[in-house]
Amino acid sequence: MESQQIQGDIVAARTVVGMRLSESSYRARQRVRRHQHATAYFCFVLSGSFREAGTRGSHEYGARQVIIHPAGDIHEDSFSGVPSHCFNTEIPEAIGAELNLVNFLKEPAFFIGGPVAQIAARMYREFYEDDFASEMVIHGLVLELAAHVMRIGDSGKRTKSQYAVRCRELLGDRFRDHLTLAVISCELDVHPSHLARAFRQAYGQTIGDYLRHLRVAWSAERISDGDPLAQIALEAGFCDQSHFVRTFRRHAGLTPGHYRQLFRR
Repeated sequence: MESQQIQGDIVAARTVVGMRLSESSYRARQRVRRHQHATAYFCFVLSGSFREAGTRGSHEYGARQVIIHPAGDIHEDSFSGVPSHCFNTEIPEAIGAELNLVNFLKEPAFFIGGPVAQIAARMYREFYEDDFASEMVIHGLVLELAAHVMRIGDSGKRTKSQYAVRCRELLGDRFRDHLTLAVISCELDVHPSHLARAFRQAYGQTIGDYLRHLRVAWSAERISDGDPLAQIALEAGFCDQSHFVRTFRRHAGLTPGHYRQLFRR
């Protein structure tokens, strides 16, 4: 099995306290053949989307998701029909041990939006800062991100009821519709309080939070494509543009306008 590091075209890279940070870009429909990485790393999807297949099955990843890959994790990637960008942080074993990140890096995991994605977005902004404080800020953000991940735990390990799984599938298919807990519960034929509790136990977040994450992730890809913000807000299922801006800033840590500027560098 081939062992390699970050694939794609490297847009920029720098080293911070022994960790290699990079922004990588991928062509539309690019394929990365089956491989493994000698160094553990986590990836923050900035724009676009891809399907990753490996020993843990196949998963779809899109904008504002954070994916953790332990060293030696075998996978292959197929990118969607639009160009994609990722922000990567590679952490060598010795550095992981020194920073007490061993538990953070030993299991694969992924996170959709929320605090983990917010911290990754802050890291990405600091990545392009060239002042004396940026290394210290990035170092602190890596530790903060690791703390959140270890506290939340890998969502894949949670016991998931059939209702939670079906709810997640329904949200994935219809997140742009006007959905309420009452509507979802009726469709799944389950009491609303039972569904809300089962979903939180399975995925570590509320149904409403997950719905917002899906809408923000979809919106982030449309923003990077250059679509008008008012149109994106309406099509994503937000009440109006101001509601969209507030929600996006709360989940992504920056406004839609600032997010768009990141892709005009």
